[in-house]
Amino acid sequence: MKAIHMIDDYRRMCKEAEYVGKFEAYKAYTQKYHGFFNGVFKYLYCQPIENMRAMIEYADFNNLLKVAEDNYKAGMVDCALACINTLIERFHVDFGFSFLLGLELSNIGGCATPSDVGDPYLYIGIDKPLSKEWIEVFIPHEVFHMLRYRVTKDSAQETVFSRTIEEGLASYASLWIHRLEWNVTNVAKTLGVSEKQADNLMKNTDVLLEKLISDGTKPISSETMNEYFVVQYSDVEFPVIGYYVGLYLAHLSVQSGVDFEEFISMPRAKITDMWFNRG
Repeated sequence: MKAIHMIDDYRRMCKEAEYVGKFEAYKAYTQKYHGFFNGVFKYLYCQPIENMRAMIEYADFNNLLKVAEDNYKAGMVDCALACINTLIERFHVDFGFSFLLGLELSNIGGCATPSDVGDPYLYIGIDKPLSKEWIEVFIPHEVFHMLRYRVTKDSAQETVFSRTIEEGLASYASLWIHRLEWNVTNVAKTLGVSEKQADNLMKNTDVLLEKLISDGTKPISSETMNEYFVVQYSDVEFPVIGYYVGLYLAHLSVQSGVDFEEFISMPRAKITDMWFNRG
């Protein structure tokens, strides 16, 4: 594993923004990590950086930098490094990867986007206030993403079904690795939502599952991302429906006797058939 601290480049970007403008400074910053950010724009934002100008201009870069600096002072970066080293051993990771401790627009807590060349990237956003509890939930999530892509290398067009599978399994990884019970508190922590929201999701599982199945073959786009995989507002009744449905179906599979580790290499087509084909 190669740990990469992005904070110094971000600090320079904040200064450059005063002279060349936020958008141009940020665009230049992303090009320093083009292999990683290419995946971010393609798989997470689902749009080119040029379409995000308003969002970038609105961001408070200096405040995000301070958040990151506070995370270093509080020992959260050291905690993340200790956690990743434990997971490398626990998941038997036997390949190299880059662990980015980074900053962007504070929209991404973590991700493991496919890399076109070289070692894969695993990113944790230090531009959000971090806690030991959060780190222990979300780093297993991203390690699982990285492992599954490394093994399956599924390059088929992404759909709501396929993203639900990948996010649901990765979300279940923290429940599995910490041997946590299936309850409102742990579902809320795993999904990063409030307990009230988790309770709403759990009480409406059947309705949400049917809704997702009706849209399951739709391709991933900015619209389907917002509908199923992005928390739009803190008070939304049913946040991250795709994450929750996938998490629930992973839990159901394990309860039915499936060894969770089998999902690391199980093809999407087989999981799709297991979870969504109800013939």
